[in-house]
Amino acid sequence: MQALRNLFRAPWSSDVKLDGQTAVITGANTGIGKETAIDLAKRGARVILACRDMEKAQAAVTEIIESSGNDSVVCMKLDLSDCKSIREFAEEINKSKLTCLFGKIKH
Repeated sequence: MQALRNLFRAPWSSDVKLDGQTAVITGANTGIGKETAIDLAKRGARVILACRDMEKAQAAVTEIIESSGNDSVVCMKLDLSDCKSIREFAEEINKSKLTCLFGKIKH
């Protein structure tokens, strides 16, 4: 069944350049978030990884920079279960020009 699905589903990609754009991605140190960060960085975006675990986030930043060739990738501390962390993150983001926002939403 999976082989049949793959016949009709093309991989997603985009050639749109994102130079001058900034993207904030939550959950970007693993999985879909990290793949999204790599794609956006390859297309020239400045990427901010909003992560709770800064050690894992820094490792992801290094990997994303190596994969994309874009050194405009940074991580910032954000714990979505902590109101103080959210407030501090928002204050820092408001100081910069934000043009895109991506995140994982858990149901």
